[in-house]
Amino acid sequence: MYEILAYKKETENKLRWDADVEGTPFELYIPKWRIPDPPPGKVLIRIFLTKDRIQMTKKFTQSEIRQNPQFKKEPIYAEVSRFREHTKTIRFDPIGNNSNWEIGSPYIPRSILSDENIKKLYLVVEWE
Repeated sequence: MYEILAYKKETENKLRWDADVEGTPFELYIPKWRIPDPPPGKVLIRIFLTKDRIQMTKKFTQSEIRQNPQFKKEPIYAEVSRFREHTKTIRFDPIGNNSNWEIGSPYIPRSILSDENIKKLYLVVEWE
């Protein structure tokens, strides 16, 4: 579980939350369509191995969020798969149609992964 203290960057379509994990940046972009208004200054990220069998809840599409903006307040549940390795991080991409990704591709510090050969993870993002 990692606490991201404040968002640091805004792009046209996303906000980014940052944390320092033992000197390595952990960055998570979230599309604006999926962020409560006003954006929270803090998010809580929980990372689970796929074997942990967590209770995944509904994923929301952009059209569902437009129809009911209250869904923005719900936690985000995302399954991600290993995409590219870097020196201190591993990039994971969300699984599914990229137009409905509720998070961007997180760069997860190697130091928080229990196994270098992890292929898939679950991320849960909770608004604080």
